[in-house]
Amino acid sequence: MVSESTPGQESRAIWKLSLYVLWVCVVSSLLFAVNTGMVFAFSKGIESKLPDVLGMDQVIQFSLFIFPIVLLYAEWYAWDVLTTRRVR
Repeated sequence: MVSESTPGQESRAIWKLSLYVLWVCVVSSLLFAVNTGMVFAFSKGIESKLPDVLGMDQVIQFSLFIFPIVLLYAEWYAWDVLTTRRVR
């Protein structure tokens, strides 16, 4: 049994979905900025302790690119686990 939706319901659903997508983008951007700052500070700390390690520049560039993305994924996964009531 399929119920028909009214144009008002569809426009409210589109509005709510748009706000949700905007909220996810804003939160992701803020988390990504914080993650990048944390990884950058961590890499500068390591670089100050080990200044002459061969290939350190490439490792730092790689970590500045990959680790914020990995942290963002982990944060959203943790949010998903904490907010859903799944039975495992």
